[in-house]
Amino acid sequence: MPDPGFDVSPQQLKFAADNASSITAGLAKPVQTAGTASGTAETALGGWQVAGQLAAVVTSWTQGVEKIRTALGKDEEALRTAADGYGRTEKGTAKALQ
Repeated sequence: MPDPGFDVSPQQLKFAADNASSITAGLAKPVQTAGTASGTAETALGGWQVAGQLAAVVTSWTQGVEKIRTALGKDEEALRTAADGYGRTEKGTAKALQ
């Protein structure tokens, strides 16, 4: 027996997937900007001990953001798959009730 308090909206799942996609895409430019700015700063600080550390910080930050982007990409895919599955189930149930 279905839980009357449980309701799934394929459309809301698709909206959530779109949001995940938007965030993933939005993170690409800051990663690129940080890399470019880091390279410029590292060149300007050539000979300073901090120059090498700056590159290490940006590399670490970039790897962290890429992990987030990868996870969001997987979440987006899972949300779209769930939306499609619930949509097929709803259509099948509606057809069976006709």
